[in-house]
Amino acid sequence: MKTRPAKLGDIPGILTLETVCFVHIGERFNRRQVAGLIRNPRAITLVATRGTGLVGWTCALVRSAGRGKVPAGRLYALAVHPAMRGRRVGQTLTRQALQGLQDRGVQRTYLEVRQRNLAAIRLYESMGFVRGQELKDYYGPGIDGIKMLRAQTSARIRSAKPRKLGPTAEPARESRAKGW
Repeated sequence: MKTRPAKLGDIPGILTLETVCFVHIGERFNRRQVAGLIRNPRAITLVATRGTGLVGWTCALVRSAGRGKVPAGRLYALAVHPAMRGRRVGQTLTRQALQGLQDRGVQRTYLEVRQRNLAAIRLYESMGFVRGQELKDYYGPGIDGIKMLRAQTSARIRSAKPRKLGPTAEPARESRAKGW
């Protein structure tokens, strides 16, 4: 497996990954969104390839900070072909995206994940993310999410032992646009 920055020619493969990885349409990115991420100078958009095919992709964003503030990061997308799961594709893509964020001055990164996506939650916890707010109906009616947060370290990004934080007492009622 090799990783590299995504290019516009990767869009059909990324859309195929989105379709095979996510049953619920509220979790999928469309052609316009993927193209915008690849073109966005604040985005770190990577693909994993095996042979001539795409087996995974990720995108992380540097959130603009006000004057004198440290930028925050957002792990915005991660998809790994079902046949390649368990082979460290997701871990490799996540680690490289987090390193890219750190290289751009980000000190904390957040993400949202479907509450029932236990494999992804375990991956993120192994990379140092902790669970935060529950996001009711985040991906559509009856499809809840969880917000997770990770403080960056000054060292190169590696997997970390999971740090667990219990669920919040009250489900979040905030929109996707609101931060921590």
